[in-house]
Amino acid sequence: MIKKVLLLAGILAVFSTTKAHPATDNDTIEVVYADTTGIDIDSIEASIDHIELDEVTVEASAWVRKADRNLLFPNAQQIKQSKNGLQLLQKLQIPGIVINPTDNSISLTDKSELSLRINGRPVTEKEIQGISPEQIIRVEYIR
Repeated sequence: MIKKVLLLAGILAVFSTTKAHPATDNDTIEVVYADTTGIDIDSIEASIDHIELDEVTVEASAWVRKADRNLLFPNAQQIKQSKNGLQLLQKLQIPGIVINPTDNSISLTDKSELSLRINGRPVTEKEIQGISPEQIIRVEYIR
């Protein structure tokens, strides 16, 4: 059974997903985005069947690349496996960053100068080590 749902947006795209039901064959829900300029929304709203989904999970990339920086978002497993901020940085495996757990140091592979900051304030490696992993929302790596 194919069900089509029209979601109003300013872009044109097609998304489809399949959900298996134990009592029936596979149901396919096809979601179509369309240009809404010049459309009477009241007439469309009356003709749309409502579909209830069991559960929806939205996942995003742990890395966001911007022109001037990379944003890294640690996942729950990385946070749980880390005892401090330094271990969390090690688990993030940022290319070009070397974490030495023996002497608790952070350096760059090209040996250039590294500036560590928490909320924009300069800090030492010891302060990074003193942070609880649960307090770290994101890591910004600016080259």
